[in-house]
Amino acid sequence: MEDHAKTQKGLRTSAGNKSRRPNKKRPVKQSKGSYIAGRAGVTAYQSVIDAEKHLAEKKSVDDFFVIPPTLFVDDTYQVMPDTVPWLHTGLLDANDATRLGIQIVLPEAGRIRARDLIGRSRHIATGVYPSWKMGRLMQWESRVEANVFRLLDICPAITRFAEQPLTIHYLRDGKWHIHIPDVAVETCFGQRLILEVKSTKDRKLHEALERAELIAPALKLMGCHYLVIHQQDVEASRSVANANLLLKLGRKPPSASSHQKFLDLLELGSPLNRKELLGKVINDEHAIYPAAQLVLRGHLSPSWQTANSAEISFCKKNDDNLKESLQWLLHALGAINRL
Repeated sequence: MEDHAKTQKGLRTSAGNKSRRPNKKRPVKQSKGSYIAGRAGVTAYQSVIDAEKHLAEKKSVDDFFVIPPTLFVDDTYQVMPDTVPWLHTGLLDANDATRLGIQIVLPEAGRIRARDLIGRSRHIATGVYPSWKMGRLMQWESRVEANVFRLLDICPAITRFAEQPLTIHYLRDGKWHIHIPDVAVETCFGQRLILEVKSTKDRKLHEALERAELIAPALKLMGCHYLVIHQQDVEASRSVANANLLLKLGRKPPSASSHQKFLDLLELGSPLNRKELLGKVINDEHAIYPAAQLVLRGHLSPSWQTANSAEISFCKKNDDNLKESLQWLLHALGAINRL
């Protein structure tokens, strides 16, 4: 019995030692011709040829994991690998910022975020959103943030946006504190917005509102509007549903002739909604596809004035298309009266 117990103990010890052996990181095959590195949230390859080409280039491991892959590029938007330096323009210098009790620090060279959200140590849901406008994967830490990305993506008045874009150091009660907002946005009118997105059940919502009252005035002097975006405002209207429809159908670039052909359809009457487009074909595809493609690129209007409360109706854009789209976005974010 004693020998048997020792044998069993030895087996348990061996099994325990075996289970503690570190696992080797290997590429995991996702589908035919597609590989992703054996670490969550890093670069994905579309084919074995692409992987071999990237591996042949001499890169540092850090650069390899930090720079996300480009998902989509067309002639409308030029994808910039570094999305944050545009925030430099209009900011006060370090001395003035310190005098105001606030200072902005941008990510280190070669990084596009002040912090990365994707990692195994996270205890909250995180994910990535494939931004059509920015041409890369945008990281989020709540589904409300992902919906805000969708709204920004379809608004033609938004030039660019970045997630986890900078670190704000601010003075409160004689002590310096650190805050990393969720999104930085630039409009075609030169406005810069810094957004903090909060869900209804977030326990730090009250703290975020108090912080906003403290830092928003100083950030405004630095050329930035700071806003706290609430979940109930984002989800209160049809805006997210309409954004999902446009992104689902409109990512592919339109053909050269589709614009004029859709304008010819509009000449027959008033704006056309999805049901009214049934049976109408442009260049061998359902007419709603080129309609969505043209809206995303600012060539058509989805009737911005009603797009928060009703389903999309496609119509010709007017001279105020960009202003109307920005007003639509601010309504969708619940921020129309806070700028």
